[in-house]
Amino acid sequence: MFLAALLIGACHGGTSGPPSAQSASAPPLLLPLQGTDGKYGYINAAGAFVIAPQFSEAFGFRDDLAAVGVGDVLHRKYGFIGPDGKFVIDPQYDGAGSFSEGLASVTISHLSGFIDRHGTMVISPRFDRANDFHNHVAPVRVAGRWGLIDPKGSYVLAPVFDNVFENAEGLSAVRLKGRYGYVDSRGQFAINPRFAASYFFSEGLSAFEDLQGKWGYVDPQGNTVIPATFDDALNFREGLAAVRIGKVFGFIDKTGKQAIAPRFDGVGGIPNGFSEGMAAVRVGQQWGYIDRAGNILITPQFGGVELDDSLNDWSFHGQVASVLIGDKGGYINHAGKLIAIAQ
Repeated sequence: MFLAALLIGACHGGTSGPPSAQSASAPPLLLPLQGTDGKYGYINAAGAFVIAPQFSEAFGFRDDLAAVGVGDVLHRKYGFIGPDGKFVIDPQYDGAGSFSEGLASVTISHLSGFIDRHGTMVISPRFDRANDFHNHVAPVRVAGRWGLIDPKGSYVLAPVFDNVFENAEGLSAVRLKGRYGYVDSRGQFAINPRFAASYFFSEGLSAFEDLQGKWGYVDPQGNTVIPATFDDALNFREGLAAVRIGKVFGFIDKTGKQAIAPRFDGVGGIPNGFSEGMAAVRVGQQWGYIDRAGNILITPQFGGVELDDSLNDWSFHGQVASVLIGDKGGYINHAGKLIAIAQ
């Protein structure tokens, strides 16, 4: 599925940590793309295939390794390739996550564990589900309940929670008896469960929903920094956060002051908001990009017809963003120029 292959950042809502910025010392950007024969390969920032289409599925590189799938749907196996396109870890798993902090989750016969970069199983498959490590802890599910483990597989937080989200800035959002709070990397409560909903921390603040259905922001000590007055609120990115008032989104700064007036039908990105000075916004059914002053930089023109727009990562990473054009995915640069489109 092309959308899954395009998810090169972390997921909004606390299911993943924020994506890393592309630095001058970082390896060349490699982006998964579907070729003419339905197979996936990897293109560079210029849109040229540097790893030929040959995989049934392909996911973004993290820590210089990318999970790929081979075989048909009924017999698919997953392994990991390096930037040269060669297998570093042979396809042998029923499912595979991304590497983070030297470990990646893999699934064998419906149970998940973790391998290291050599393919050695360091945490045996015994979880119903396992998410990425961040700040030395990873959420795992056992018998429908969630907890946190350390890199040795020992529980930091017993699996007794409705849900546990990946750690960000030293705190993990947890849900217990329908209320959200936060635990630290030692499994100790930093903020007792009291919110109707909450996200992960970003730039020192987290969006939360109070019991009256309004959204605001708290700091890591649980103090309300921006009162809950919004109909929806997303996390801060590059100093600004998207908030919904009525049916439309605008942006506020960290004092709660309006920075961009509400007028957009949606805000994209994983997590949602600004990246590399631009934010994806939806006007009607089409997506474009604005700058920090709210000016349209790339005219709204993108969007999925049959594909779910919300699954796409509209954020810029390394000056490239994934977009949807009808029923196909592609990539654009900062100028809005199409670099490549799936075949």
